[in-house]
Amino acid sequence: MIKSLALSALTLLLVSCAPITKVTTNLDAENFRHYFAPSQVTIYERIADLPTQHKLIGLVEGDNCQEKPHHAIPDKLQARTMARRNAFEQGANAIVFSSCVEIQTKACHANIVCYGQAYQVASE
Repeated sequence: MIKSLALSALTLLLVSCAPITKVTTNLDAENFRHYFAPSQVTIYERIADLPTQHKLIGLVEGDNCQEKPHHAIPDKLQARTMARRNAFEQGANAIVFSSCVEIQTKACHANIVCYGQAYQVASE
C-alpha cells in the first residue's frame, strides 16, 4: 500500500513538472495593432507645421455618437481618436484637423464628427 502511494505521489510530481508544450490564448495581434493605431498618428496644428517631406494621403473623419439620451454625450476627443485610427488604416502617420462639428443624424441622439487631412511624413 505504501509503495503504491509513493509511486502515485512520484508520478504526480513528475507530471506536474512536465513542460508545457502548447499554449492557446484569445490574444490577437490585430487587436493590439487596432488599439494602439491612433498613437502612431501625430497631430499637427497646421499644414505649415508639417515637415518638408510629406505626402497627402487623403481626407479622414471620425465620429462619436450618443445613441440614446441617457448615454454619455458625444466627445470631441473620441471623434478625433477615431479620425486618427482611420488615418492610420490608410497608411498615414500624421493628421491636420480642419474642424469638428455637431451634426444631426437619425441613428444618433447627438453626434460629433471631426474632419482632417491624413499625411505620410518621412521619418527623419
